[in-house]
Amino acid sequence: MALKVLLATTCRWFATARVAMAFSNVGCEVDIVSPANHPACLTRAIQNRYRYHGLTPLRFFQAAILSSRPDIVIPCDDVAMRHLHRIYAAASQTRSPSSNAICHALQASLGDPASYPITESRDKFMALVREEGIRIPETKTVTSADEVEHWV
Repeated sequence: MALKVLLATTCRWFATARVAMAFSNVGCEVDIVSPANHPACLTRAIQNRYRYHGLTPLRFFQAAILSSRPDIVIPCDDVAMRHLHRIYAAASQTRSPSSNAICHALQASLGDPASYPITESRDKFMALVREEGIRIPETKTVTSADEVEHWV
């Protein structure tokens, strides 16, 4: 049985189409939740397309997860990742079969929910990376116009 992948995106980046084709080429079934006219939908890689609309994004992502029933959900941009984190937070507060299915899919896809705040803060993420001994460029957190002038 093929792995079922749901790509989740809020924008029309071509890279997502390439990701869809790569998963399809290794035998995965690929679904996508995306804005209208996404380039991935022009490929043969996509099995099912679910609509995304920015006015009620969580509702569209949640419906796609429940309809697709994926083994893994892959956020293809930062906004999609934040939406999925919020969906998990809401679903984890409710006990129903659909909430449990959403929580299971997102935990399997995104890992431990305790790590979600770290992925939403570049400062926290870079500090964690540095703690793990991975070399990264020095960066400066700037919080005011005076700091920008001083830093420049």
